[in-house]
Amino acid sequence: MNCIICGNPVTKNSLEHIVPEGLGNKSYTLDLGSICGTCNNSFSNFEAKALSVGILAMSKPMGGYATKKGKPAKGESHGLKFEGSKNYIKNQVIVSGLTEDNVIKTNDDGSYVVHIPDFDKNEVPVSKLLLKIGIESLYQSQRALYKVTNLEAVKTYLDKKSNIDWPFITTKLKPLDFKPIPRFQDKVNLKKIQCEILYKTVNPEVFLINFRYRFLSYLINIASRDMSWIAPYQAADDTLGLCLLKKTK
Repeated sequence: MNCIICGNPVTKNSLEHIVPEGLGNKSYTLDLGSICGTCNNSFSNFEAKALSVGILAMSKPMGGYATKKGKPAKGESHGLKFEGSKNYIKNQVIVSGLTEDNVIKTNDDGSYVVHIPDFDKNEVPVSKLLLKIGIESLYQSQRALYKVTNLEAVKTYLDKKSNIDWPFITTKLKPLDFKPIPRFQDKVNLKKIQCEILYKTVNPEVFLINFRYRFLSYLINIASRDMSWIAPYQAADDTLGLCLLKKTK
C-alpha cells in the first residue's frame, strides 16, 4: 500500500492518530499502512510545535490529560507556563509567569480573567496540523468524499514540496451548514474530549474544515489556498483571527 500523502510505498506500519493523542484522542486513528514512517515523523514534529506553545498549549492541561510518560500535560505561551492538575482534574491548570499585563480583571471571588494570545510563532505548525487532521479524517471516515475531492495541493504542502504557507482563521462563531466527518463510535469518542471535525463543500476550490476543540474553533480550506470564503465569516465575527502566513525562503 502507498502512503496517502507522499505516495511512496509503506514499508513500516506506523500508528497515526488523526487528532493528536496529546489532545486526549486514544482511538481515532488511521488504518495501518495508510501513512509511511517518513510522513509520520514529519507530522509528529509539527504537531509537537503546534501543541506546546500558544493557546493549544493551554487547552491540553485544561483537558486533564496525561502525557505518554504519565505526567500532567504542560505548555507555554508568551512567557506563561501551564501545567495540568496532578490529579488530572479537568479545567484546573497551574499557571506561572503571570504579570499585570496578562490579567484583564479580578473577579469578586478573587479569581482572574487572563488574556492568552492565540499563537506564539507557531501559526505554521497549527496550519499543518489542521490540514493533516482534515485530509486524514476524510480518508478514514468519508472515503467516497475523499476520492472526489482534489487534495493534491495540500498533499504537496504536507510532503514539503511547496514552501507557500496556508491561511486559516480562528472564530468564536459556530459555523452553520457543516457536517461531521467522523462517524458512529469515532464521532462519539471525539465528543467525549469536546472535539468535532466538520466539513462544508463550497465549490471545487473551497472545501472547508471546521476543527473544534474545547473552546477553540478553526476554519481552513483544504482544497486550495483560495481565500474568497473568508469574507462572510469576517463580516459576522469581529473577533475573527485571520492567519495570513508569509512565503518562506
